[in-house]
Amino acid sequence: MFTNLFTTSPSVWYGLIGGLVALPILIHLINLVRHRTIEWAAMEFLLKSHRKNRNWVWLKQFFLLLSRILILLLALFMLSQIGCENDRLSSMIGGSSTHHYVLVDDSFSMSDRDNEASAMDRARAAILQILGRAQNRNNHRFSVLRFSSFDVSEDQTMARFDVDNELVDSAFATRLETAINGLTHSAFSVSPEMAVEAVNRLIKSRDQEKAIVYVLSDFRDKDWNETNQAKNALLEISESGAAVELIRCVKQRHANLAITELGPKSNVRVAETPLMMEVAVSNPSSEVANKIQVKIIATEYEPARNGLVDSIPSSEELPTVFIDSIEPGATEVRQFPVYFQQVGQHSIAAVLEEDSVDVDNLRFSTVKIEANADVLLIDGADRRHSTFLSLAMNPNQSTGIRTVFQTADFLRDASPESLNEFDVVYLCDVGPLDEVAVRNLETFAKQGGGVLFFVGPNTNIGFANLALFKNGKGLMPVELSEVTEVDERIESDPPDIVPEQHPIFAPVIGVGNSLLDLVQVKQMMLPTFEWLNARPPQVRVIATVRGDRQKPLIVEGQFGKGRTMAFLSTAGPMWNNWMRNPTFPPILLLLEDYMAEGRKQEVEYLVGQAIKIEKSKGSVTPDVSTYSPSRIPTPSSFSSGEKLEGKIKLVPNEKTLRGIFGSAEAAINQETRNPGSYEFWLRGMDSSTIVERKSVNVDTAESDLSIVSEEKLKANLAELKPIVVNWDEFDSEPAQAATSSLNRLLLLLLFVILIVEQTLAWSCSYHT
Repeated sequence: MFTNLFTTSPSVWYGLIGGLVALPILIHLINLVRHRTIEWAAMEFLLKSHRKNRNWVWLKQFFLLLSRILILLLALFMLSQIGCENDRLSSMIGGSSTHHYVLVDDSFSMSDRDNEASAMDRARAAILQILGRAQNRNNHRFSVLRFSSFDVSEDQTMARFDVDNELVDSAFATRLETAINGLTHSAFSVSPEMAVEAVNRLIKSRDQEKAIVYVLSDFRDKDWNETNQAKNALLEISESGAAVELIRCVKQRHANLAITELGPKSNVRVAETPLMMEVAVSNPSSEVANKIQVKIIATEYEPARNGLVDSIPSSEELPTVFIDSIEPGATEVRQFPVYFQQVGQHSIAAVLEEDSVDVDNLRFSTVKIEANADVLLIDGADRRHSTFLSLAMNPNQSTGIRTVFQTADFLRDASPESLNEFDVVYLCDVGPLDEVAVRNLETFAKQGGGVLFFVGPNTNIGFANLALFKNGKGLMPVELSEVTEVDERIESDPPDIVPEQHPIFAPVIGVGNSLLDLVQVKQMMLPTFEWLNARPPQVRVIATVRGDRQKPLIVEGQFGKGRTMAFLSTAGPMWNNWMRNPTFPPILLLLEDYMAEGRKQEVEYLVGQAIKIEKSKGSVTPDVSTYSPSRIPTPSSFSSGEKLEGKIKLVPNEKTLRGIFGSAEAAINQETRNPGSYEFWLRGMDSSTIVERKSVNVDTAESDLSIVSEEKLKANLAELKPIVVNWDEFDSEPAQAATSSLNRLLLLLLFVILIVEQTLAWSCSYHT
């Protein structure tokens, strides 16, 4: 019935109480022994008076002795923080209520299942077992909080309880079953810190109640190997007098596969042209996975018309991607083509066969398909360089690349919007540029555009170094020195062009007797000696001229989000004959794809992250209609189904309009709680409808089902000394019970008895 901090042994308590009872009696007897008898005639009168009143004096001394014994016993009980487990007795003597806080891990790894049930099924069953501790007792309360149940209101993160501080009465069991029937795993990868911190704050604010905190989780290694913040909060909970029990809902690690990446491999994304996609499948398990099949579904959307959202997209199942095997801890990447006939934003979904966790078996990617991939070629009026580039990039109009010829004056007069229509700008042997043209190019590159320089007879070295190189801070990645002749190659010499390992040289690297070996370089520009000795770290030489590594031919750099590159020879046939070599078209196409990457970088959104929408000011109205998936898709039902509609508003910011779907401050964002394709319908200033689609996927860090061992968990939480049990070993009678504190009652009794003791002591003493 009663608990304490000292010991549960009755023998020890008998000894402590007996000793404290005997101590005042012993002191009293010792004081009596110290008295000396002295014969005195005058005392005879006093003794006769004493005999008449001694019974009353003895009674007062008895009560004085008893009060001193009670004072020592009350001090012992207060120091041991003795408490009462009996709820009825506790309520009668002023004890506090018992509050059961149940924290449920609802990260998607809790969908882990075997032949019998999932981890979340076992968590629900454990909650009903915990209820057994509170039933048929008075003054018990119950709360259930999921790890992901937090809302953002006025920049504050608020816990949203499934069961919030409810009194356990005769009808509570029915209410609890109804509440936990809707308790399912989420698509979040969420840690326990926020939930533990929220309960810790509540326990501190409710100091009148006793608390038991239960954590129901699969205790994955990634969350509990280094507990840090959760450990500190649990320690504070324990120090406040609450009990802590960790209930494991999974006993062993199961095999699991996850799609970790899905996206375009190519940066030339045009209608009616095959687009290469890339899918990556990881095996975070401890066993080899064999015979993996990845289903691919491509969904093509009709262009938006009249603001209607009821157009039915057409989905097509593409050939299955096969992976023979994946080693434990390894990732396999495969490529596959997709083909879209219409311009717009379309979706691709990759689906794995079912395994222990299904949420990570599905991944989405959104691809923006355009009518053409536009390339700007800056050349002289005679186009003696750009003609060769145009023919190589789009032979027979089959690559989807559209080349646009302009002279250098175009760069001076172009607006940022007109330049942003292009992915890459090629400057072919141009002379000095206007200062405005250089600024426009720099802005273009900072925003992700590719800028590529071909030198030639018209290249002004002084201007290039001063305005383009800018001591390594400009667009051109190399500082030029002079034009040099390249000795004519004889049969025993190595090839003129020596490529490095680089994506644009994929067709010729490792190929014996490559046709690239037939290219002859007659003239080229050399970099300065200072540049060769102190090359900037972001600059890379990807091809050199034969025989001398100090003669870079192709130099790559970075400027803002965009890539820059310098060919230290001509694009036309004046200084080399590469454009007449069969390797020139495929390498140039790979070069275009590589240089356009900065333009095609898409933000990858994970479940729980806010989605950002940004448009040029004056291009659209501020009001945006949003449509999000209504439920978590599964491999057996990968379509998003009915959409959930909402609204956001774009806010002016400098030259743009920006809006956020969800709260940027939220650690757990409920607006993007489901993976899938999110749609944003905007109205253009010309009354046109613009649709933006963003793919949201799960965080596959949660796919690793490694379980922290019980020994390691206890070692990490050694200061806490928690009770750790499996769901099927949970005892409805707790080994560690939080009890009603009697300290307040004991303190009140101690105060009263101290007053009584002082009064009796004064009464039993002699006074003049």
